[in-house]
Amino acid sequence: MINIALVDSRVRHRAALAEYIRSFDEYDVMLEASDGQDFIRQVRPDYHPDMVIMDTSTPRTLGQDTARWISNHYPQVKIFAFSISAKARSIVRTHRISIRRYAFRDRDPLALRPALGDLLDKGFYYSDMLSGRMLPGSSIREERIINNHALSERELQFLRLACSELTYKEIADKMYLSARTIDGYRDALFDKLNVRTRVGLVMYAIRSGIAAA
Repeated sequence: MINIALVDSRVRHRAALAEYIRSFDEYDVMLEASDGQDFIRQVRPDYHPDMVIMDTSTPRTLGQDTARWISNHYPQVKIFAFSISAKARSIVRTHRISIRRYAFRDRDPLALRPALGDLLDKGFYYSDMLSGRMLPGSSIREERIINNHALSERELQFLRLACSELTYKEIADKMYLSARTIDGYRDALFDKLNVRTRVGLVMYAIRSGIAAA
């Protein structure tokens, strides 16, 4: 039995999600918390979950701070993070704190069970929406071997910098290029890598080993 903790400030949503998860034979919800501080108060060395499903925008102790605390105190606990936001900066921060699943808050709940299984089996799962490929009816796409698509050294440099918290203007300054040239690199990579967002670039870079998770 996989024991799960839910961290979500919305009581009704949390209760409904707990009931849904308990309908799976292999999972149980052992703990519910309204925010990060509430979660931290409830866990202890002899009482902690195998997995935490959490809203990264939860109030008081921010989701990212809670994830960092979990990673430091219970590194074996897997974190399934969700949010209404999929900004590149959030993705980069959460990967640096060892979150290995990130999804939209209103993602189809039917995708939850296979996503949890993927997280347990592979250690990670990225939704199609995060990669910039909004594929209706498909919550888990086939993992594929990713090559570097014959990227130039400058494109690789730009891609690594895109995985930082720098703005495009700051990237342009760091590469001693104009903002228009940086826009050109970005658009060319969108086409080459078949993504449509900066988040898609980040996901590609992490999964292909160009940038560290």
